[in-house]
Amino acid sequence: MLHIFEKIFNDFCEANPHLAVVDYGLVTPTLSSPRLEEESVQKQKEERRRQNGGGKKIMSEPALELRLHELRAEKYNGLVRLMKPGCRTIVVLVDLQSRVQLLSKFHKIVWPYRKNKTLVFAYLCVERNVEWFRRVLQLSLGGGELRVNARNCVGTVLALNPHRKYFCIYHAKHPECAKPHKNLLDGLPNWLDRLFEGSTHRYYINYWPDMTSK
Repeated sequence: MLHIFEKIFNDFCEANPHLAVVDYGLVTPTLSSPRLEEESVQKQKEERRRQNGGGKKIMSEPALELRLHELRAEKYNGLVRLMKPGCRTIVVLVDLQSRVQLLSKFHKIVWPYRKNKTLVFAYLCVERNVEWFRRVLQLSLGGGELRVNARNCVGTVLALNPHRKYFCIYHAKHPECAKPHKNLLDGLPNWLDRLFEGSTHRYYINYWPDMTSK
């Protein structure tokens, strides 16, 4: 069976006949049973449904702020490498052109999970750090050489579990999306439900690659 990444590999990557072919058989996604960190966010799914009619009142409460951190070299250790066991960082990939629109929608989607202390929310600018994303994909695929098209990565969401060294991935064209979506983040709410149920694929890596400043 082909690796699940193969169906979107060409969307992320530029065709280059000189690059080595990635052996998709090297990595098999491990589908694990729900863990304790997933169970801690189950009750917040109902809150997201209730929020649809009462968002303005909730947003006016200053104690319920949700901060989106920029994932860059200076904050990399705090947001990834030094995260405590059981904690996860949810990262959306943006570029300068889409940043305002995507971050606004991402903030709205993850707002119901703001009270969960095991979750941190962040964004990554592909113009600065697409090389880090390329290395993460490369490690999950077994180390085969690849070249990433930064523009096609916009709208990708990574759920990083730093301590256990795995990530889950959302993309509008990813096979885990139940149906195609016109807008990049339309399928994210349902994917987050599945993430916290423990039913999304997990891609394991041996280590978190360095992130250099740009």
